[in-house]
Amino acid sequence: MSKKFYLSYFSYAAVIYSLILLFSAWPEFSVDRLNVQLLSFFTVSSVLFPFAVALTERINQRATRAAHWNRWVGFICLIFAIPLGVIFLLAQVIKKR
Repeated sequence: MSKKFYLSYFSYAAVIYSLILLFSAWPEFSVDRLNVQLLSFFTVSSVLFPFAVALTERINQRATRAAHWNRWVGFICLIFAIPLGVIFLLAQVIKKR
């Protein structure tokens, strides 16, 4: 995985999650209204999102055509970024051993 790939998908997830946080606290926006657990979940999910995309792309390239899976890969990975990202990292560690 290249730095360009990681940074592009990380920024994609960070923007989406930032917009969700902004709109969830919109009526009277203040730092006190931001949910710390939600913010920490979004941060971890943004960090693991590029790994989830890489894992999903590897799995789907073997099973379907690229035009078919490109439609939903971002949405699926955005929802399941943490478990998919952890699976990808564990697979890389096991592969290196």
